Amino acid sequence: MILQYKNKKYKLEATKDDDNFNFFNISIDNKDCDLKIQKKDDTYFIYKDGHYKEVHIAKDNKHIYVLIDSFQYVFDLINSENFYSVGINNNSDKFEKIISPMPGSIVSVLVNENDVVEIGTPLIIIEAMKMETKLYSSINGKISKIYCKNGEQVDSVQTLVEISSEI
Repeated sequence: MILQYKNKKYKLEATKDDDNFNFFNISIDNKDCDLKIQKKDDTYFIYKDGHYKEVHIAKDNKHIYVLIDSFQYVFDLINSENFYSVGINNNSDKFEKIISPMPGSIVSVLVNENDVVEIGTPLIIIEAMKMETKLYSSINGKISKIYCKNGEQVDSVQTLVEISSEI
């Protein structure tokens, strides 16, 4: 699979170790790096220099969403062959669905339907395991539908907000 983030291309290749855990070896702009992602059951771990962190990953047909330490990275999906699907939303060029990267509780919905937002506008605060995470708009547009409310429990890869790029 090939992803792009901030003009750098990331290539992930799936392999298996002796314990049958899935590993993704990563190269950045065709240079190997010492970073690996491991999938155990439905949980992902990122390894670097002998240390690891649990990460949450969700996917739609245009992006991979990675949540690490309360920050969400949105990678453009260039080539998705051999990727282990963790949730798919049908996005088009006319709208974007913001999905929950993990199960949790909605702390606050920061926007209303018909609000105009830009890339990077905070949309929702979600809490999981006593940690709050803000989810941001990944496109410029107008909030066309909000699928959640304050205090609601949500599942991973559940659609929370839909943004229309047509203003």
